[in-house]
Amino acid sequence: MSIPLSTNHAPALCVFFVFAFSFGLDIQIRLEADDFQRVSQLSEPPSLTASIVRQVRTLVEQSHVLAPEFNDEISARGFDSFLKKIDPKKSIFLALDIHEFQPYQFKLDDQLRDESIAFAYIAYKRFLKRLDQIMPIVHEQIDVPHDFNVDETIPADAKMLDHAKDLSELTDRWRKWIKLDFLSLRLARSAEKNNEVIRGILHQRYRDYYREVSQWSADDLLEVYLSSLTSAIDPHTNYKAPLTQERFENELKLEMSGIGAVLKQVDGATFIDAFVPGGAAEIDGRLRIGDQLIAIAQDDGSPPTEIQNLRLIDVVKLIRGRTGTKIKMHVRTMGSENGQVYEIERALIKLDDATAKSELIVNEIPTTEAPLQFGYIKLDSFYQRSDGALNEKMDNRSATHDLKSILHRFRERRVDAVILDLSQNDRGALSEAISATGLFIDRGPVVQVKSRDGKIEVMEDQDQGVAWEGPLVVMISHMSTSASEVLAGAI
Repeated sequence: MSIPLSTNHAPALCVFFVFAFSFGLDIQIRLEADDFQRVSQLSEPPSLTASIVRQVRTLVEQSHVLAPEFNDEISARGFDSFLKKIDPKKSIFLALDIHEFQPYQFKLDDQLRDESIAFAYIAYKRFLKRLDQIMPIVHEQIDVPHDFNVDETIPADAKMLDHAKDLSELTDRWRKWIKLDFLSLRLARSAEKNNEVIRGILHQRYRDYYREVSQWSADDLLEVYLSSLTSAIDPHTNYKAPLTQERFENELKLEMSGIGAVLKQVDGATFIDAFVPGGAAEIDGRLRIGDQLIAIAQDDGSPPTEIQNLRLIDVVKLIRGRTGTKIKMHVRTMGSENGQVYEIERALIKLDDATAKSELIVNEIPTTEAPLQFGYIKLDSFYQRSDGALNEKMDNRSATHDLKSILHRFRERRVDAVILDLSQNDRGALSEAISATGLFIDRGPVVQVKSRDGKIEVMEDQDQGVAWEGPLVVMISHMSTSASEVLAGAI
């Protein structure tokens, strides 16, 4: 498939990322490390890396249900996967770079046994070098006039492209990509035809892209590299860095610790964009929407960390922490050059926006005597606050608890059918998927879990009775993975 680059066509791209647990392991190793060690500033991996690599290899080879062994075949697949993850559009590396990387194709398993990730650093540092060459070209292409009457196409799938043989060929590709970006924005903003506005949007987009990919930490690179190798065994085995695992756990528990401020970035500057209702920042009352954060200091006496041009994910990392601890936020208030320092105590924040959502849809159908009522439920994760016990007094909310309440309301409204939308559900607790399935079946098996030694455990719904026994539609997509696959499969 190629994308036309003329005004006679409206290009559309759909990209799906698939995660699941079918065979795999989510590998989580917690070791203390400096989260802000930029790979660009390191000559070699941090000292803890070897220990992590050793533990990951041991866990996979000794615990994975497929009893795998890291070998040349896994090395070759991991090699390809890693390069695709850091350069998915083949927009940075040149053919000569890939040629120089080829000797490592069948050696990554050997490096793993030596507790080394040397290739990851070699490839990423070359990526940074090419990035610094290409970004000025990108901004030049944003400013040149584009002729949309010329018949041109560019492949939508990078598989149809070879790596550019030289910088001249890569420049022409970038010209077409920028032309496509320009055209897409013109189509998306039909009322806004100002080319200078579009150029401004694109300049900022690629400055943000550069800031994001050039500031990978040692943890970021390790996570991408090890997951490339483990997913070469099966696509559902991944290594999670500590921050990734923390975010995952927060999403499942529907809570995190922080100040309850929503941030945004513009050209490397961080601003307050909104507040979580009832959060520490809103209750404190001194921060205002539009205030710029300049630096953040912890309550351990260490000097403040300046955050200009720091990635948003790293700013958030500085703000979050244990409930009850304090941070000092150096702030430039909106409309003023004067700086302020606000000390705010972190508190627990409830993520109730991530819970199940429902609505009643009335549909006029000519063939029925009366309008049909559909109860629609959108569930994006199988969350489980606290230990998952359904105890409202303790606020131990769960996906099953909320689904049951919604279905009860639907029964009271005498809806004709229920639509359960799992099309964006890509995570969750297996126990929740099983108990949620039990809302629609009386009793019985839901899923089987096979261990490495061949033993099969049948996991059943033990609760008698159902919360809904009428017509049911379960919506899924390529995003419906992990726990949602269990419920959809059982239904």
